[in-house]
Amino acid sequence: MKKGILIFFIGLFASIKICAQDNLWIAEIGTWGDSLSATATYDHYCFNGFYVGAGLGVTWNFAYPVSYPVNGTIGKTYNYRILVPVYTNIRYYIAQKKISPFIDFKGGFLSDYTHKEVGFFLRPAFGCEIKKFGINIGFEYNNLQGSPLSKGDNFMRGYFGLSYTF
Repeated sequence: MKKGILIFFIGLFASIKICAQDNLWIAEIGTWGDSLSATATYDHYCFNGFYVGAGLGVTWNFAYPVSYPVNGTIGKTYNYRILVPVYTNIRYYIAQKKISPFIDFKGGFLSDYTHKEVGFFLRPAFGCEIKKFGINIGFEYNNLQGSPLSKGDNFMRGYFGLSYTF
């Protein structure tokens, strides 16, 4: 009986280990000119190079002067902003070789803790992974609403990222 239980747990551990090797943990840093972004994503293998997962990040936008009107006058001016994205990630590896090109799409909820705005963001990108290091280029669209600004905040910019897959 003890041998059977031991064999069961060894088999269970081996199957979990094999399954976990198909999933991806991806750490990425990137920029769109006047900001620095860091994200962590967990992607689950679905089939034939197709992964779906979720992630969390933080972005520091260091050149974003905004003045909020207070009683008809210029009020407080911010020279930076902190953005926190929570997103779904879809990644497809076109070929899985030494050099693996991929298409990556991040999209989800975005919160601006500096200006107290909320909204969504989309970040499609195309990249290439060599061993465990990746590089990608794309664009990011942000749509933030709920600030004291009358129209909210929308912007689209190019994106460049470097990643490491665990």
